[in-house]
Amino acid sequence: MEVIYVLIGDRWRRFTWLLLAGGVSAILYAYGIKVVHDTLTTENNVENIISVVLLITVSVVLSVFSGQHMNRLFEEKIDVLRIDLSRKVMRSSFETIERKATKIAPILTAEVNTLTGFVKLLPEAIISSLKIFGILMYMLWLSWQISLFIVLLLGVILAINFSVLGRVHREERKAKDFNLGIYATIQGMVTGIKELVLNKKHHDSYIDRAIAPKSNGYARQNIILNNINLFLIKSPEWIAIMAIAGLVMFAENISWFSQDEFIKFFTLMLFLLPSMIVLISFFSGVKRMKVAVEKINELGLELGKKTGYNEEEIESLSLSEESGGSLKKKGCLIELEKVAYSYQSNKRVFTVGPISLKIFKNEVLFVTGGNGSGKTTFSKLLTGLYTPEKGQIIFGSQLITPALASSYRNVHSAIFADSYVFDDFTYLKDSPMWVYAKELIQMLELEDKILLDQMMLSDVNLSFGQRGRLNLLRTILEDKPVMLFDEWAANQDPYFKKKYYRKIIPELRKKGKTIIIISHDRNYYDVADRIIEFSEGKVFSITINK
Repeated sequence: MEVIYVLIGDRWRRFTWLLLAGGVSAILYAYGIKVVHDTLTTENNVENIISVVLLITVSVVLSVFSGQHMNRLFEEKIDVLRIDLSRKVMRSSFETIERKATKIAPILTAEVNTLTGFVKLLPEAIISSLKIFGILMYMLWLSWQISLFIVLLLGVILAINFSVLGRVHREERKAKDFNLGIYATIQGMVTGIKELVLNKKHHDSYIDRAIAPKSNGYARQNIILNNINLFLIKSPEWIAIMAIAGLVMFAENISWFSQDEFIKFFTLMLFLLPSMIVLISFFSGVKRMKVAVEKINELGLELGKKTGYNEEEIESLSLSEESGGSLKKKGCLIELEKVAYSYQSNKRVFTVGPISLKIFKNEVLFVTGGNGSGKTTFSKLLTGLYTPEKGQIIFGSQLITPALASSYRNVHSAIFADSYVFDDFTYLKDSPMWVYAKELIQMLELEDKILLDQMMLSDVNLSFGQRGRLNLLRTILEDKPVMLFDEWAANQDPYFKKKYYRKIIPELRKKGKTIIIISHDRNYYDVADRIIEFSEGKVFSITINK
């Protein structure tokens, strides 16, 4: 099974030893049952009782030891898996992740937790299987008739349960879909909480028409699943009791079935049933695990499969951030050759491009245009977040191939309209710009928002303007050769807007940065070397200031 292979990985030796410990536990358990039987037919009960206590105690100790260490092994691997999946998200196509954004968090938490639940069942399921095998071997030694009867009985139980497991898989998928819907609607509620709180009719409607149907559907699916699981657990007990009752009723007509055989049979069933229930619960867990794996794979994060280029390959292909450093001050840094990209918008396909454009080193480029004109899509193409469907991008003298895509993205830093404010700046500790951090923090008036010595934010309850300034601080400290600002000044007051255009941008330019600014602030267009206007996804006009 793929998941078990992924979870065991290079620790198969450790897993094998733990499995052997579980096997010894099962053998001792089965032998302990034999001693219990001997106790019923011999007079030396004290010695047999001591043997049973020792055998069962050692069996339990080995079972606990094996189970605990298997749980630790699998939990460690689940931890690695969760981190690995997070890395895969970071390396996946941005378009794919953007399209499935609302599914990522619940899948990387809920579905990985489902895998955790599955692996917690696995050790006990393995030990229970070994116990069942040991008991069956003991029964075969006692009486092949009893063995055949119980094997047939177990076969009936398993056949009934396996016939139901297909429905478990279907209902589990439906439940997961409802759960993803709940997450998306609750995320919408949190994001739009101000608007919802201000309008009672709106928030009542949102709960009734968005949250309630998905919550009700999820509850219905869980009721169905719980009922199925209850049936799977209780049916073995019912079948075993009916079988025992049938044997008792017809015992006189069965030549090989005596009272002594009945006692042995009954005690064996008592020991066998708990292990059977564990095994059946495990089979149900397998179906839940399969759904979890399917959901993870739907994000393109296939378990056990590497995505893209590994760290060594990326490093060896690394595109120098100083690429083009020998260019003249106004040499071409980035060139877009007939770049085009299409996406679905309002039931129609909207195409940005083809765009043929040169961006020069150390220039300030303003990008403007109406809403929906293609500015943001252009910015994502330019920074490498989107892969062009047509055309190509050249940085310095290097054509950006899929192998160089990650390195190309790494020469940019950007602030988008919906950029997240990260509270940890420790990754910037080696930045050459860190020596100016205190000066920058004071200039942006953020002294009370960031602990400079710890490189952590001290407050996350921020206004839009403060959030923007913290992101600007982060972008400057990243010290990338190309910087993109998408409507950064839109949420700033006139004082900071002026400081941004008249002081910060010129200072960055003096440091050799190439700056792309998406802006409608016509009063500051004189800061730009060129102004590019977009309309209907095309470059409508280019104005040269300097």
